Amino acid sequence: MDSIVSAWGNSLGLRIPKGYAREIGLKNGAKVKIIVQGGQLVVKPLKEYSLKTLVDQISPDNTYEE
Repeated sequence: MDSIVSAWGNSLGLRIPKGYAREIGLKNGAKVKIIVQGGQLVVKPLKEYSLKTLVDQISPDNTYEE
């Protein structure tokens, strides 16, 4: 699918078609990682973790004494 790059303040913006966003679980306000790889722009959604999810992953194997 083709799209158009547009000026957005001092940067450039690109609209992501709804179907593509849905396919990768991207929602309005989501954080993404943008990288240039092999001459291409790659946009990857960042997984957001809740505090509960992070705390639940604490175990004696991954904690250390001060």
